[in-house]
Amino acid sequence: MSLSDKIHNARSILRDLRKPEIGARIWKRFKPSKADTLWYYREVANAFQKLLPGQLADELAEIVGGFKKARVAVARKLAVILHAMWKTNTPFHWRANAT
Repeated sequence: MSLSDKIHNARSILRDLRKPEIGARIWKRFKPSKADTLWYYREVANAFQKLLPGQLADELAEIVGGFKKARVAVARKLAVILHAMWKTNTPFHWRANAT
């Protein structure tokens, strides 16, 4: 049960990391720091791979490994958008609650 719960939680984090409207702000949901939360999930994934090796433990490790890739992907998307705006001289209009 615990492994399935960790997989679900890690997937939820990864899904929100990939959403430009949430992205890195997801770490504000956690009481521990971002670094501590990442450390915790890496350690949990490593422990499950040692103690309960198999497909689910590997899946958790893969999801946790995707946290960093998701941050890079969101940053890349933002860079493409900003570059396009710069090339077309499109002004940026900030809206606090844009969807």
